[in-house]
Order: sequence, then C-alpha cells, then structure tokens
Amino acid sequence: MLRLAEDDPRFIEWRVKLGILLKQELSPNPQDGLPWYVQFPRGYWLYERSKHLWVSGYPVKSKLFKSPQEFGVHLLWLISGSNDPRDCCCVHCNLPKSGASGEELIVQDGPRLAAPAAPVSASAPAAPASSAPAPAPAAPPAAPPARPLTATTVTAPVAGASPATPTPPANIFKAPAPPSKNANATAQSAKPSPVSTPAPSASAMPPTAPYPRKAEPPVQASTASPAPRPMIPEPPPRPTPLEQTLVPFNQSTSPLFFRTGELVWFSVAPSWRIGLIARSNLAAKQYEILPISHGLFNQSQLQLKPETALRPFLAFTVPPVSLPDLSDKSFDKIPWDTLIGAVAAEPTKREPLLLDASKLAAIKISMSFSLFTRIGDSEGGRKTNYHGIFLGAERIEVGDALRVRVPHEQQNLMPRWALSQAQASGAFLGLREICTARDTPGYVFFKGDLYIPITGEHNPGGVENDPNSGGDPVIAPDEKLPRALREEAAFRTKFAPRERWRLALLRQNTVLREQDIQGRFYPSARLLPVLVHPNANQLQAELQKGVVRDSARQLNQRFDTFKDGYIGQKAGRVDAVGAAIPHGSAALFGFEPVVREEAPPLPPSAGAEPAGMITG
Repeated sequence: MLRLAEDDPRFIEWRVKLGILLKQELSPNPQDGLPWYVQFPRGYWLYERSKHLWVSGYPVKSKLFKSPQEFGVHLLWLISGSNDPRDCCCVHCNLPKSGASGEELIVQDGPRLAAPAAPVSASAPAAPASSAPAPAPAAPPAAPPARPLTATTVTAPVAGASPATPTPPANIFKAPAPPSKNANATAQSAKPSPVSTPAPSASAMPPTAPYPRKAEPPVQASTASPAPRPMIPEPPPRPTPLEQTLVPFNQSTSPLFFRTGELVWFSVAPSWRIGLIARSNLAAKQYEILPISHGLFNQSQLQLKPETALRPFLAFTVPPVSLPDLSDKSFDKIPWDTLIGAVAAEPTKREPLLLDASKLAAIKISMSFSLFTRIGDSEGGRKTNYHGIFLGAERIEVGDALRVRVPHEQQNLMPRWALSQAQASGAFLGLREICTARDTPGYVFFKGDLYIPITGEHNPGGVENDPNSGGDPVIAPDEKLPRALREEAAFRTKFAPRERWRLALLRQNTVLREQDIQGRFYPSARLLPVLVHPNANQLQAELQKGVVRDSARQLNQRFDTFKDGYIGQKAGRVDAVGAAIPHGSAALFGFEPVVREEAPPLPPSAGAEPAGMITG
C-alpha cells in the first residue's frame, strides 16, 4: 500500500467528507453554516491499494476502513474520550475476535501524484456557500494525547470583482436537526475555526513500518495429470429486478446547461450582472440576455453573450443592496417611480439604484414558480401533469436530474449507508413527473427515482436485492439514468476511473415537494470549465491526474437565495418576472416549441407557504 501525500486532493476530499459526517452528528444545527474540515487523528492515514483508498491506523493495522462513512463511525469514538473499544460501533471494534487477518498493511515508497493548486474561484459577486463559520460545539475535556483531532470550516473564496460582500440568506424551511447518535461526542467535539482553503497539517506522520506477513505453508506440486473437464457453456446473466422494473427516461432535447427563460449571471467586465436568457443559439453557444432591474430603467436592449460569459444563477449569492433605505423592503413594496425620477439627472446615483433593483428583482423571481406545457389529467382529473416548470431561476423539465434534499420523514426509511452517503455527497432525483393536485391548488409535486452517488469499494447487493430494502446499494444501469447523470457517469469514468463513481438507486416513485428541490443538476463537463476552472490548462492538468471536483456541491440551494416573502405560483414566466423588465418585453423571448404556457387557475390564497412546509 502506498501512503498518500497530505496535500493529495483525494486526501483533502476525505477530510471534507468526514467533516460533513461529523457535523451531522455533533452540531446542534447541522444545516447552518459551512461544512467542517477535519484533520486525521495522529496515527491514522490514508493509503492507496489496488487503485482504491483505505484508512489505516486501527491498533491492528491490517484492519482497514474503506470509506469516509466507515471511518467516520470510528472517528466519533476517537473524539468521545473513551478508551474502551467496546464503546465504538465501527465495523472493526465491535466484531468478535477471530484469527489473524491476511490483509496485512505493507507501505511502499513510490511515486506520488502531485497535488493540484488550491481551488480557483470564478470572478463573481460571491461564492455560493455561506461565509459564516459553522456552529461551534462545546469545548472538549482532556482527551487521550495519542488521538488529537482538529476541525475547521471550509470558507468558499470570494471573487475580487464583487461589488459587495454578500450576507448568507437563511433557509425559510427550518427542518429540525437530526438527533445526535452520540451525546457524549457532541459535548466533546473539536471546536471549528474558519480557514480560506483546506490547509494540510504542518507535520506529516512518518511512514509506517511494514507489518510482518505470516509465513505461508509450502505448496506441494502434484505430478498427477488432472482429469479432463467437459466444457459447459455458462448461462446468460439473469436480469435483476431493477433492470426488469426500471424504464428509461423520456430524454428531453433541451440543453443541459443554459435554457431560454432562465435567470443567469452575465459578465460585464469587470463585474457581473443579472439577466434573463431571451434567445438561445445552441449551435454557436451564443445567448441574448435581457438585463433585469425595473422596467422604468428601460433596459430593453438585448446583450449577446457567449456561453463562457454566463454562470448559473445558483452559482453566486446575490449581494445585499447598497442603499440603506431598501435593505428591509421587497421589490414590489418600493416606490420605484419616485426613486428613479429623483436620480434621473444624476448618473452617479442612478447606477447604484439600478443595481439594487436588479438584486431585489432576482430575489423576487426566485420566490415564485410557473408551469408550462400541460400534458393531461389523470386519476379522474384529480392530478394534472406538466412537461416543465420555471422554478425560481431555473427551467426544469421531465427527464432532468435534480439536486434534492431528502425529507426528514423519509430519512427514517433510508438504510444507514444511504443516509450517511446522502449527507456527504448529496442526492439526485431523476424526474419522471411534474404534477399538481386538484385538492391542493397552488402546490407542485415532483415524482421520480431517488439516487445517491457512491464511490470506491461499495459492493452492490445481489440480484435479488430490493432498492427499497436496507441492504447494500443497487446500482442503476447507465442506460436507465437521466441524460445529465449519464453524461456525468461517462465523464467521471473517463477521467477518474479509480474513483468508481456510480449511482445507487435508493427508491423509485419518490414524491418530493417544492422545498425539497435544491436546483437542477449540471454535468461536471459543463460546470467545471466555467465555475471551478475558467483556466482550461488548470482543468486539463487536474483531469490528467484523475481529479474531478464535485462542482455541484458549490452551487446554492434555491431556498437559500431568499430569507422570506415566498410568492408561489404565477400564471407564466413573464408574470413571475413582472416589473423587472420593461413593458412589452415579452415579445423579445424566443421560447422553443416545448414551452407552451397557459394561465392556470390560481388558488385564492396565492402567495401562501408551500404545502408541507416545516416551520419552527
């Protein structure tokens, strides 16, 4: 086994994932703030063997932890202050003792991959993650000196071109924090402190001496000729229940990146502005952008921008307004005609007001949704299906892959491995239906297949495994995945084959609510070049080393983009945009034939909170 360098990007990724897991267990508010960044305890290290990663450091070094989830359980015991391994619930500490294992640890000195440079941020108003440090648990009592552990929070970089430092908006859906499984560990966890980038520890652990192998009995060669065996053809593989029940997705022809009608950031050097995609030239990767602010500013001139000059709206956080009089007001509650008339002859005051109008207009658009292309009714007219929805900034269609939050009530039904993996790497929904219910007007529901990404040595279950059971993961065949996830799997297989990234099907026919949808999933091949590595040479250098960063985790979640003031369903996209564009600008939009809007009957209480909102 080869000992990884401390600044190896794979080592850094494990520390980030461990921080996410520990925060879920130890923080009183795990959904708030930034993820924790955990240094390995003294005596533990990450190694590579047979193209897979393992943690060694257990008193018997042949006992290896094969995933952050496995080691995370052991890590909770290490920081608990207990010296009795029987208090640990990991895969090694609580198993009955057996004979010596044949998986001895052998450390070899060999070539190591050079670590890439620190993550590079695109020049933007702000990074998507909150700039506030994670909640600090109580200070720990004296722990055994052989197992020190430190944790820090990862602070996302803020671009220098930002006009103002944004404030992290709070989520209006205050989901209750999951109960801690180790109360002692909660009180004794390490105190986090903010850092700018994942910094490796100053001292590296010396190489571990090779563990002696057991002497193997000699093998006696047989001189007798073996009896010939008849050639029996192997039967064809039996299709699994998953392959029998899972049907391919209706693959949409809409682009996987930017779509007409979406709210995006566009570059106006040296800063960024917010606008709507009015028209798309997919062949040339050119887009005509209609800036937003207030219609009285008369910004009706479309701006032609290449794809490289755009960013998804959820890639950056909207900065706060610069004028104090507007800080506590919503877009529709401001007397814009009076304010704009007062600065008409003063360009130095007009520009800040225009920028503040665009920020407030973007937040307003994020609070609403509108449906398009009605497919038909079902269940005796009680349910109506649609092809797509403008959900805040994004345009979502059946067949898309979505970043989602697993509802708290569904987490209790998830197997343990799936819950840990969802907390560390997120979850995706392969969207098969967008529907409304006659009994709950004004609310929208999303139905599809729930996936969790897994890597490394996760072994999929046997052919009889049910994805709804608590067994091992059931891997979804690539041909049965949504187009965006198929592209992601092919990209990671090509550039990071050792990672063994694939998708486990957790549950079919999962129904999620509006507040469970974090945003659309963008494949790494499209998001990495514009969000993480605008420098193509840096991106290629990382890919050649087999490093594919998790760019989707750097995006905001939709309900993090505003604090309160949820609007809900609107009659159409232009109605949701409202006065943010000049009157008559609807004619500038060139929607594809797949987008057919009709005015739905709005509920009498339009603007109320979505059904099933978690409050308090």
